[in-house]
Amino acid sequence: MFLDIAESTLYGDQIAEVGKYILDRGHDLQLHLHPEVIPEDIWQSWGLCKPEQKRNGYRLDSYTYEEAKVVMWYFCEMFESWFGRLPVSFRGGAFRTNRNFVRMQEEIGVPLSSNHSYSNYVNQRKEPLQSLEKTLFRWSKDVVEVGVSQVVQEDGVKVMAIPSSIEKTASWRAVLANEAKKPVCSGPVVFLLHSWSLLNYSPGKGRFFDGVSEYRAAKLEKICEIASEFFDCTNFTSLNSDINAGVFGELETHYLEY
Repeated sequence: MFLDIAESTLYGDQIAEVGKYILDRGHDLQLHLHPEVIPEDIWQSWGLCKPEQKRNGYRLDSYTYEEAKVVMWYFCEMFESWFGRLPVSFRGGAFRTNRNFVRMQEEIGVPLSSNHSYSNYVNQRKEPLQSLEKTLFRWSKDVVEVGVSQVVQEDGVKVMAIPSSIEKTASWRAVLANEAKKPVCSGPVVFLLHSWSLLNYSPGKGRFFDGVSEYRAAKLEKICEIASEFFDCTNFTSLNSDINAGVFGELETHYLEY
């Protein structure tokens, strides 16, 4: 699971409590960041201006080296102080990263990235760096990308996720069976689930939710049951060990140009 540690700048130690709850239930925990939520006064304490105030439409994949450096060190040290270890993987908000974040992953020792999404690259008018069929490759010698799996739909390519429109055009069983046909070297199937995906959403209440949706929880349980027929479930910590052991073979390297 990826937890947005940047929200600690808004909610304090409540974010640590969320992470400890996840770990206490036996789950994996990794670093997620939406730095756009960081208040201006914290940026000033770092000797920097808040990036989005400098340029309109400013996103994480446009961060300078200095901006990426202060953000990654600050939150990786916070992660380690809270949970007793550095994260194994990093995912930026909206699957965004750049070569400065990759460089910081190398310097700090965060070996896995999970930011390449074919459909998001297309939507951002960027050239995807890998095919739809392949999720696993290297950004550098020390950082491996574990991309998010995609599903081809009648209305385009979409992230394999809940909520999704998969059931409108194909069954989950058919989608997962098709993924199982791909060779091991293609990489793992990475399924995306936001925590709010299991909550009741009430139109007209803004971005507020009304507790757990039993329907959505049951749906996820069924999807997991189907997935277990085709795959062994893993997490990013175990996946890193498998990559280092050569389970997925020799990985191609793609260098970020931005």
